[in-house]
Amino acid sequence: MGKSAAASQAWRIRLVLLSLVLQCAAAAPVCAGYPDKPITLVLPYPVTGSAEIAGTPASNKVLKAMQSHAVPPLTELLAVQLQLEVPLVLGQPLVLERRPRSRALEGIRHVAQAAPDGYRLLLSGSDHWPIYPRLSKKAGLTPDKALMPVALFARMPVALIAHDRFPASNVHELMHHARSRPGQFNYGTAGEFSIGHMAGELFKTAAGIDIVHVSFNGGTAAINALAKRQVDIAFVALPAVLPFLGNAKLKLLGLAERERYPTLPQAPLIAESGLKGFEVRGWYGVFAPQGTPHDVIARISGGVAAAAAAQQTRQLLLDQGLLAMHLPAAAFDALVRAESARWVELLNIPDAPPLR
Repeated sequence: MGKSAAASQAWRIRLVLLSLVLQCAAAAPVCAGYPDKPITLVLPYPVTGSAEIAGTPASNKVLKAMQSHAVPPLTELLAVQLQLEVPLVLGQPLVLERRPRSRALEGIRHVAQAAPDGYRLLLSGSDHWPIYPRLSKKAGLTPDKALMPVALFARMPVALIAHDRFPASNVHELMHHARSRPGQFNYGTAGEFSIGHMAGELFKTAAGIDIVHVSFNGGTAAINALAKRQVDIAFVALPAVLPFLGNAKLKLLGLAERERYPTLPQAPLIAESGLKGFEVRGWYGVFAPQGTPHDVIARISGGVAAAAAAQQTRQLLLDQGLLAMHLPAAAFDALVRAESARWVELLNIPDAPPLR
């Protein structure tokens, strides 16, 4: 190698090293001092909570005023627990900001377009993510203005229920009746692309049966229709089912869980009835704008982990039909990608390319 070539190579090495030093110097103040001011947690749900349970609310002003004085919905309780526990780790308050318009689009857009500095986060559930690519397209978001998973906070079991006069008393009998009468039974859910819809379609495929999907405006509406025997069975998120478990017009056939639910040890698992490994869960987690520094993501995830581990949180969520559960950013990202791809394929969701 000649002197000129060696000098040129040495110069290139110096430029690379200088670039790395400048990048570290630019990133250091963001991470080292984070957080030095309050953090905003955006809640994209209306005052009624997730559509998985309450459905899409009416826009009547009187109804909104009544709802604002009602018992806090599930999503509100999750946000409050994060508000209580995360500041104990991060040393700064968590300020709740509600942006429920356009069926979560406003909240998703607002956080995705925020500065990637860890000061504006989103609390979102699995009800948004199977169709997130389509939602992001409607929101006008580009790949560089998107959301990235920060931490899983809770998992939400799905229950299979039937009305009191349905001929089956367990999942095994249900599959037997459905196979002998293809296309004659129907199942209700909280709506298209809800976690119940996904569970129902997966159940059809796994059991090799033909049952017809009937979509309702929320899990509560599906349960009411089931009690009136307008549908035969229903796949609904457990938080929506819990208040109705004492109703004589309904019976719980099984949970789409890997283990029995701690406060419902008598509730059988669908996986115990011949569908080994059958599991469908919703989830709730925290997201940040794409490009947020990894050190900042790790600190936020640590705060969410502390919230999920707190005994008060775990008991509160259990009572509501949820399981407190933390996954850090990488594991949560893998979960979101895997489940989104799974449901997009199963439900043949249009306009839903793979997540970047």
